[in-house]
Amino acid sequence: MTKSPAILETMSERILVCDKSIPFAGMVAGELRNKNAAVALVHTAASGEAGSLEASSASAVPALHEISWTRRSQLSAKTVLLETRNTLLSLDSALLVYDAQAFISSLSGELESVPALLDDYIDGYVFLVRELASLFLHQKKGRIFFAIRPFPSRSVLPGSSETVFALAEAAFIRLAEETSAYFSSSGSTHVSCPLIRLGDGDDTEDATWLADKLADPDAGKLVSRGGSPRWVKAGSRNILGIL
Repeated sequence: MTKSPAILETMSERILVCDKSIPFAGMVAGELRNKNAAVALVHTAASGEAGSLEASSASAVPALHEISWTRRSQLSAKTVLLETRNTLLSLDSALLVYDAQAFISSLSGELESVPALLDDYIDGYVFLVRELASLFLHQKKGRIFFAIRPFPSRSVLPGSSETVFALAEAAFIRLAEETSAYFSSSGSTHVSCPLIRLGDGDDTEDATWLADKLADPDAGKLVSRGGSPRWVKAGSRNILGIL
């Protein structure tokens, strides 16, 4: 069920959250809806679902719009933004979460080839960030929040799924830092890229904290202007004026 334009116009922020396969991302999306934000929650096309989905009446969280995404497709990244803007009427911020352990847990059946996994978890984020950055720079406002839960080092067979996701994590970190540096050099105080490092503590508290930042249009405007990209631990308060 799609909300009417009149209802959407009463909502505070319009936010894209990526993606549903990470439980923490779903928690943040739920917190945002409780704060009256309009939310599009990205889910991978492989999940077999399509279109938007309204939460059941038994849920404490009102409707979340779900947008289908084929990770390794550049065209799909463009379609995600088009559908999001058509559904939410506009887009103010995006949250991209990387959690290797959650991704590994979500894999079912026989694992895909290493090249296919790398295409999914490296190329997919590059395509999506390129579209988001282009949109926000064009409209001269917007925020891309990158959030990562560090993948612990472990002794595994080289070329295993753990190795693939660790490599993809390194690529995600580099992509986040380059995006942050580029936004900082853009000269616009209304385009920013906060970098968040998740801990191993209470996800509920971190989700609430991050939802507060996303729902606040002023959060993230002072992100390391003119300096090196800086990762902030979730739950931090006003560290060097970053968040």
